[in-house]
Amino acid sequence: MNVFPWLMEFWDDIDAMDDMKPHSLDEYRQLFGHDYLLHLLKKYGLNLKGRAFKTYKPMMKKQPFDQILKESIPCRLLSGIYHFHVDLYGNFIPQSCPGFSIPLRELVHGADPGKYRIFESLETMGIRGFAELAAKEYGYKPKEEYAGKCDLCYDMRNYLVLELGLDLPDLKPVNHYKYV
Repeated sequence: MNVFPWLMEFWDDIDAMDDMKPHSLDEYRQLFGHDYLLHLLKKYGLNLKGRAFKTYKPMMKKQPFDQILKESIPCRLLSGIYHFHVDLYGNFIPQSCPGFSIPLRELVHGADPGKYRIFESLETMGIRGFAELAAKEYGYKPKEEYAGKCDLCYDMRNYLVLELGLDLPDLKPVNHYKYV
């Protein structure tokens, strides 16, 4: 397969490397400078979720748990329809948050908030609502600091799916949590 740049702005970056083998981000950083990863955020318009979040988390400033809850607002991006994905099983995947899915056939008349409680708590109350639900119903114990609300959210979702082994309808696919 030949090189396929998603955005042509990356052609010079890709062309500077041997296209016959894969290259690590460290190789790009060595070639283009120590701040290369930070420039990628703007250049590519990266959404700090999933693997991108894992890559950038060590560079992010930590915030106290209580401060994150204090600044909690509803996560309206979860139900945004301006940009979303549909997986091969016909599930709605919010653009802003991988690891959530709701079957499209259930969204036609509005998804049941009682069935999709985590999604509902985040969309209506924000990270505070999810944190309260996770602590009260599932025994979640927060750390003192996180790299923002998305880090806290991933930590709680990982706890529910990976540590407790729960099969929750809105936290799908399970392999997202296993391999991110």
